[in-house]
Amino acid sequence: MLTYYAWLKDFMGAGKDRLTRDITRDATRTEIKEIKRDNVRLKQLVAELSLQVHVLKKTLAPDLE
Repeated sequence: MLTYYAWLKDFMGAGKDRLTRDITRDATRTEIKEIKRDNVRLKQLVAELSLQVHVLKKTLAPDLE
């Protein structure tokens, strides 16, 4: 529900400019926090998968490294 009101405020505040041409806007604090959370989660996922690949390489083909 909160997202709807945020969108409505953003959309109505932009007026006709937003509808007639493409304009950029700065990210909101909430969007920045979400992006940072996603970034941390994705870094953790990459680290875990990299570790799994490393372990698999060591166990399945120890002579390759």
